[in-house]
Amino acid sequence: MEKNLEKSNDPATAKDSLVGKDINAYCKKCTSNQEHIIVTTKGDKATRVKCHECGDEHPYKSPQNLDGLAVDFSGTHTELEWEKLMNAHKDAPIKSYAMKGKYTLGDKLGHPTFGDGIVSKHIYPNKIEVIFKDAVKILIYSGNS
Repeated sequence: MEKNLEKSNDPATAKDSLVGKDINAYCKKCTSNQEHIIVTTKGDKATRVKCHECGDEHPYKSPQNLDGLAVDFSGTHTELEWEKLMNAHKDAPIKSYAMKGKYTLGDKLGHPTFGDGIVSKHIYPNKIEVIFKDAVKILIYSGNS
């Protein structure tokens, strides 16, 4: 039984029905944070979600930062994760993004449209997930062969 949900800082709760809405959650099958669709709720929490990336349906698990700690929901998830990662790699140089470039996890990138970001995941064979201040983007690159 669904009910109207009270406003909360946790994105697993919302003012209206959550079923069918997108949420950022940790996917154990992908071993990373991914966009999911909410399948079921209990009370004011998302309980089951389906991963947009791999299609796996599983219990909701809060997004994790790259250190494996639960992310604080007092601000936007993406911005908070971006700030933590940029601070953790504050001494690393910012590389200008180029599709022909080679990147490793933790590399800081300067993108002409999205701004500064940090590589959070390699997607075989030639894509990287980059966390920018306002969004997580998948970018093409030459691969690290």
